Amino acid sequence: MSKSDTTLRKTTIAAIKRRSKKPFEWNITRFYETERPEDIGPIKMELGLQGDELPVASSISTHTDWTFVTTRRVIGKTDNVKSAININDVEKWTWGDFKGYEDQQKTMITLTTLEGREHKFVIETRNASMVMIYAIRTLLQLSRK
Repeated sequence: MSKSDTTLRKTTIAAIKRRSKKPFEWNITRFYETERPEDIGPIKMELGLQGDELPVASSISTHTDWTFVTTRRVIGKTDNVKSAININDVEKWTWGDFKGYEDQQKTMITLTTLEGREHKFVIETRNASMVMIYAIRTLLQLSRK
C-alpha cells in the first residue's frame, strides 16, 4: 500500500529537519510544512500539481531558474527550459558541488532515469543543499519500500 502525499511530506520534512543545521534560513531554499499560495508564489502555476501532490522543498533563484521537489516529482526550470522527473523514475543521481567548494551560491544536480535520460536541476550550495538532497533521497527511499 502506498503512502499518502500528506504522510510523504511529513516524513520528508522530518528527515530534512534532522539533517539540516539550524536556523532554517537560507537565501533561495525552503521547505513547505503547509501549502499556502503566498509561500509558493507565481511558480505554483508552472508546477501543475497533480491530484493530492504536495510541495516539499524548493530552491528558487529567479522565475527562470528554480527547482521544486514535490511528493511525486522533481520539477525545475533552468535557463527558461522546464524539466520534470517522477521520483519513481530516478535511478542515479549526482549532487554537483553542493558543498560550495567553487564558492558559488548554486550548483547543478543531475537525476538520471531508468532509461538513461538526464535531468539537471539547480540547488543552493552549502548548508541549504541538505534540504534538497534529503528531500529527494527520502522520497526515493519511501518510493522503494
